[in-house]
Amino acid sequence: MSALESGRRAKSAVTRDFYVFAVRAAQDPQAMLRVAGLFAQRNIVPHQLSCRTSGSSLLIDVEVALEAPEIARLLLEKIRSIVCVERASLVEGKV
Repeated sequence: MSALESGRRAKSAVTRDFYVFAVRAAQDPQAMLRVAGLFAQRNIVPHQLSCRTSGSSLLIDVEVALEAPEIARLLLEKIRSIVCVERASLVEGKV
């Protein structure tokens, strides 16, 4: 087995928690980009990112697998601090 294969197996053997960030924001053209940017700053690629309108708000859902719950809590606080975000919540599960 090559070093690359064993590295991939070790990485996939790490238990990750699965999180869904649910965000309600003002209908600002930059709202989704600001939320996505927080994940990009930490080099995290979401499993799924969706955005839709609801009345005068944007509903943004971000699904991501993370190794530490502290990262999820930090991201949630950063999302909540975005000016156009009205509210944000977090759902956790296991992958």
